[in-house]
Amino acid sequence: MATGNPFLHRGPIRDPDYFFGRRREVNRAFDLLRNAQSVSIVGPRRIGKSSLLFHLANPAIYQQYGLSPDKYCFIYVDCEGWSELTRNDFYALLLNEMKEALLRMGLASKLELPATASISFRGFEQAVRTIVSRQIQPVFLLDEFEALSCNPHLDAHFFSSLRGLATRHSVAYVTVSKEHLLKLTYAQTDTISSPFFNFFAQIRLHPFFPDEAELLVTDLATKGGLNFDPTTKKCLFNLAGPHPFLLQVAAYHAFDHLTVGSTFLNGTGCDHIRRQFLGEAEAHWAYAWSQLSPLDRKYLTLLPLTQQSNLRVVRRLQEAGVVVPHTDGFVPLSPAFREFVARQPVGGVIQAYPVILDLEQRRALLRDRLLSLTPIEFDLLAYLVEHAGEVITHDQLISQVWSDQYPEDHHQSYVQGPDRLKTGVKMLRRALGDDAQRIENVRGLGYKYSKG
Repeated sequence: MATGNPFLHRGPIRDPDYFFGRRREVNRAFDLLRNAQSVSIVGPRRIGKSSLLFHLANPAIYQQYGLSPDKYCFIYVDCEGWSELTRNDFYALLLNEMKEALLRMGLASKLELPATASISFRGFEQAVRTIVSRQIQPVFLLDEFEALSCNPHLDAHFFSSLRGLATRHSVAYVTVSKEHLLKLTYAQTDTISSPFFNFFAQIRLHPFFPDEAELLVTDLATKGGLNFDPTTKKCLFNLAGPHPFLLQVAAYHAFDHLTVGSTFLNGTGCDHIRRQFLGEAEAHWAYAWSQLSPLDRKYLTLLPLTQQSNLRVVRRLQEAGVVVPHTDGFVPLSPAFREFVARQPVGGVIQAYPVILDLEQRRALLRDRLLSLTPIEFDLLAYLVEHAGEVITHDQLISQVWSDQYPEDHHQSYVQGPDRLKTGVKMLRRALGDDAQRIENVRGLGYKYSKG
């Protein structure tokens, strides 16, 4: 009997029992911090950056990796909302958070630290020196680092002062941001000249590896008293792919569905979960889509054709969390996300699932497979797909597709003559194979392309 839905996390995960995956990233982070090296955690929205930060700061966790809770002071600072703090106010904020962390360690009363309404860098450094003299290494965890980058009061000198603490006192920093630190927009144009930004080791977060995604779904379902069968898991991965947040969303609705009487997920149940899932996921996908450049959108749409021609663009798509590695290269995050992409307008591309046409290169994809089409067949398919769902008359098709540009097409004997349209449609259907029925014959009127 289920004991409650365990797929309840929509924000950062603080309980290590609900933290899954990221073993490689955790190992690397602690290897770096053990040697007083600073870390920059980078990844798109809702990929689990803050969850990783809280996991690193958990004494029970970092003790497992050889960092003594008596020797390390992890100081979490949420930078969001502090974009207008002055330099001295921010030093005071850091010191206050450090005091709170020391209090949790039971050490605050043993250390003489200055008052913190506002403090100069000299006073702040003296407080850090006091802590370090007790053989305690401070590690500042700066969440939502973008808020600092747009603060007009924090210039290159401020960030250089933080770097100085690392150099003189082995202070380490872990920043969290959506972009590489040097790619953020800073209020002061000279900010990135500070040496603060060139001593971070970057850890970039992507969607889970398949084994991590499988473990999350299986173990959390077990915590709730359920066993997700292979059909249920397939439904979840088709919707969310290996994205940690979206997988929680899909699994939440699956768990709810299976605890109201069903013991397995049939087609109707998966359709219900799909509707519930898309109600939350599409806003996330729309934001991710809005962050892509026009070129990146086109490459994502035409991924089976483009991933070998420009690996730099494909790498950007991976960093955005919208494609994942596959045996044949990269694929969109999930089949459901692929369908979302197919509904988005893209310059130079016509889409109506499962057909995608690259107008510039005159290439056609059917279910991610390149079609071999003659010029006439390409133009015929392009016009039908562009007007998907509409009935196109015979006269419209002939006037739009057949023109003087094909008079010497010796490979297509049907170009001339009264049956050229009928023959052209027949050949196009043959090229479409199992999807030939998408081109419907509307008796007495013309043809219609039916999208999926």
